[in-house]
Amino acid sequence: MTDVILFSIVFIFVGAAFFPGLFETEGMDFLLGILVLAAFAVWDSVILWAFETSPGRKLMKAELFSTDQTPLTLERLLARNGRVYLNGLGVGFPLVSLFTLANGHKKVSQGKLTSWDRSARTNYRYGELEAWSWILLILFFGAWFAITTWAAGL
Repeated sequence: MTDVILFSIVFIFVGAAFFPGLFETEGMDFLLGILVLAAFAVWDSVILWAFETSPGRKLMKAELFSTDQTPLTLERLLARNGRVYLNGLGVGFPLVSLFTLANGHKKVSQGKLTSWDRSARTNYRYGELEAWSWILLILFFGAWFAITTWAAGL
């Protein structure tokens, strides 16, 4: 989620710079949330393909790897992230997302693969978080909370 939040902050600031009236439209925040998640699915695929990790994964010491030792191609990552967008994030619909994320968490907690990782033949390895990672995460989420609280008051 760290990568999603980082991407959304950049996406929204860039969007506000180029389309200032966009955020004043009634109900646009809901549609923008869906659009941000869809754009993130594509961006994340490209970042993973190009760098084999992302800022959030690096910070969380999480590594996506192929379970069949074949390369993680851009097409494969796009297909996987498309499934994450549909089956894991519920296309951004709040109530649907609650259930899809809870289901994904349950499977991972039980040591099972999520549906998107099973179909993409991928899985994650996690490392132990160090103190500096926790401090950065707390600062990051604190900044995100401050920005969203400030933006809600505009």
